Amino acid sequence: MGVTVKIYRNPQDDEEIYTLGVRMARSSNGGRSFSTIHGNVHHIQPSPAQTLHLDHCELWIDPNHPNRIAVGNDGGLYVSNDKGQNWLHYNNIPAGEFYDITVDNQTPYNIYGGVQDDATVYGPAKAWQAGQKDEWKYLWIDAWSGGDGCVTEVDPQDPNTVYFSRQHGDGLRKDMAADTSKQIGPAGTELSKTNKIRYNFVSPYIISPHDPQTLYHGGSRVLRSTDRGESWESISPDITRSSDSNKQAWAGGAIAESHLVKGLLFVGTDRGGLWISENGGKDWLERSSGLPMAYIRSIYPSRFSASRIYIAMTGINYDDLNNYLFVSDDLGQTWTSISNNLPNDPANVIIEDSQYENILYAGCYRGVYISMDQGSSWSLFGDNMPAVSVADLAIQERKNDLVVGTHGRGVYFFNLDPIHELKELDTRKQFSLLNVSDVQFPKQVDTHRDVDLSTLTAMPVNVWAPTAGKVQISIIGEDDSIYWTKKKRVKKGLNQFLWDLVISSTSSEKPYFVHYKRYLLPGAYRLQLKAGARIVEKPFDVVEWPY
Repeated sequence: MGVTVKIYRNPQDDEEIYTLGVRMARSSNGGRSFSTIHGNVHHIQPSPAQTLHLDHCELWIDPNHPNRIAVGNDGGLYVSNDKGQNWLHYNNIPAGEFYDITVDNQTPYNIYGGVQDDATVYGPAKAWQAGQKDEWKYLWIDAWSGGDGCVTEVDPQDPNTVYFSRQHGDGLRKDMAADTSKQIGPAGTELSKTNKIRYNFVSPYIISPHDPQTLYHGGSRVLRSTDRGESWESISPDITRSSDSNKQAWAGGAIAESHLVKGLLFVGTDRGGLWISENGGKDWLERSSGLPMAYIRSIYPSRFSASRIYIAMTGINYDDLNNYLFVSDDLGQTWTSISNNLPNDPANVIIEDSQYENILYAGCYRGVYISMDQGSSWSLFGDNMPAVSVADLAIQERKNDLVVGTHGRGVYFFNLDPIHELKELDTRKQFSLLNVSDVQFPKQVDTHRDVDLSTLTAMPVNVWAPTAGKVQISIIGEDDSIYWTKKKRVKKGLNQFLWDLVISSTSSEKPYFVHYKRYLLPGAYRLQLKAGARIVEKPFDVVEWPY
């Protein structure tokens, strides 16, 4: 990112000045000369990053102890007690600015994402726990401990093959087992140079859903590779030359291929131009009429109707903060706005549910929204998620998880089973307890048999409430003993509570005391909901850790 140079003065010494820019510098003589600050970097969580990150944004100098400084940059928060000779990197703050999200199909599955100036990262779909070891890793990292990670794709037949990109169409293919990457372009290739092909900062590309050997990349032309990026060909005219003079663009903003029809391709530009090919790129038609002049960020061809496509557009690059979500049921010949009751904030992504064609999810400037009626109305999806820009959405179909990549607060995921069960609910006029999945008992530490907290997974409890009120939730054993009970206040609609399996807590001052908390042991149980006179129960098991 571009950085404006900022100047800070030591409150106890007017001659000592710090400047922030791409690098950080210090002067001890009132600015007559400067030296760049580097220093030794130590991390809270293990990290291969070796240097003080670039692109510095904010500095704090302790007014009482000016040797102590803290700097915020594109790599996070760094604190020094000796004016930058040594740094402690607080890389345990979940504040990644993701550009895209991809999931694989391993067990457990991994989430991949390109991050603003923090390369590409990946890790298991597990809830973050403060103080526990962070299992996420860098897919790659540059020599300055960062670099912009853009789009990531995983070969659906070979999770060992991962594609990732950097700025302006710089794509690479990685062999995960060998831990080696090969630059595949298409930026920098002779094809791009000869045709003067331009690429956006985050340049879109996909693996064909019909052939994992085939890649599509969207620049000022659509490029295709049928050999995993070893070679490329142009399969479109210059898509930036719209028939609408207001939509002359720089390059492609989104690209997609229908899952239902091989060779049915869609590409959108950063100025609202939408192009379609029904024959694998041999012929292209512009279908931009009825769309605003805005950046097409997301194209989602329906998996239920070959002629239906959804798009999300943002005008934020052009100081247009309106919400633009559209659907077409005739391959873009006509467009219908489905923004309806959404907040008038920019939209970045729209996707369809994997099982129900009427359920849609939209990632907007201040959160995720869900529609149960194909976009006629929308609701905020979860009120405990921060009001942060959502950059991308993906569904891990085997686990039925919705994965959310935000631009500022990391990654979230939510299991969609309650949404699907709610869709089939016979009546919503009474309190209902939704099905409960089996719960994994956490691993126990050897010898003392205390719980390894890093293996603890909370149990979701889902309650449908026709009105706001109070309910009682209990855990009952096979002998009808009540192991745990709690009164909860519920809002109208779907409520989800996460329970940590703790059935009792003990406070002790004994020096060698352990087992402060007792957890629900493996066995068969019933989850009970009481709402007034109504009682509903659902069975579930707590299963042993697979040692």
